[in-house]
Amino acid sequence: MALLPDAASQEFDSFVVQDERAFAARDSRLAFTTYGNRTAALPVVSISAARGLSPAFRSASGIPDVDTVDLVGAGLAQLTTTAWTREPHFEARRSSLVPFIRAAVHAGLSGSGTVIASSVRASDIASFLDVVDTRVDVVRAESHYILELGGSRSMEEFFEQCSNKQGKTWEGDIQRSAAAGLSFDVEPLTSEIAAEMAPALAATSERNGMPEMVELAEWRMLGILSRPGEHLCIRIRMEGEVIGFGGWTVAGVNVLAHTFAFDGDPGLQRDVYLYLYEACLRFALERGSHVIHLGTGHGHPKRARGCVEQGRWHVTYSSDDKVQSDRR
Repeated sequence: MALLPDAASQEFDSFVVQDERAFAARDSRLAFTTYGNRTAALPVVSISAARGLSPAFRSASGIPDVDTVDLVGAGLAQLTTTAWTREPHFEARRSSLVPFIRAAVHAGLSGSGTVIASSVRASDIASFLDVVDTRVDVVRAESHYILELGGSRSMEEFFEQCSNKQGKTWEGDIQRSAAAGLSFDVEPLTSEIAAEMAPALAATSERNGMPEMVELAEWRMLGILSRPGEHLCIRIRMEGEVIGFGGWTVAGVNVLAHTFAFDGDPGLQRDVYLYLYEACLRFALERGSHVIHLGTGHGHPKRARGCVEQGRWHVTYSSDDKVQSDRR
């Protein structure tokens, strides 16, 4: 199973720790704290009134049907548990993190009583399971996908690292987007642009079976502006006319593609969605980025274009006392 390159991974982890802090600051139900020292940091988010979170969000995060819960490693901002350390190698990273993971779990069990680690990466699962005097239950979570650029700076260089089948998929994408007259432009996300995107965001949510008001869609995009990273709006055009939007965040050598919005002919939605992969790839290559983070879902088109599937696991912790009490 492929893992993030060390430099990109460390930079991504550092960014996500900061992002979790900013995400929690916007919601009075969330309390953020950090376990660590100058060489390691483990974020923890405590949630009150957890039942007030949407069922889809709770499901994606592995949050049970309880009022209060502690998320060791956080996992709300990017739907992935994170922990940062200066140590790039597996055993050194594990040794630096395990004491803080144990401390956070034991503190949570003595407090809220419900403690989980949400969507843990394969590279960290051993560390999150190494908690003494505690029962640990593990279930598979939804996979995440990344596209590693391997130092490529052009489409030609990128295609050289693709398999023949992947390269043909990309070439087909490029031919179809050119024939359809698709193009894109990128500019910084602003409050005015968030308002412009909101109707298309709400329409996309409606088609995906998760209705939301336009005002809520705008609020979600405005929230991104208070979080770390360089936030960008992507306008997707057909023959010059705007027909869709994307939202990306740049964090060092990482590009996070997190938003797709389309409010046009339903017959065009798939082509516009797939074009966003091409647009993101072209942008990342031009910026000299190393990794594109494409989140969860839509696994088939992502794998067909060379994305790496990263397994994830939800971990639930229970104290020995609670386990024994449950058995009585």
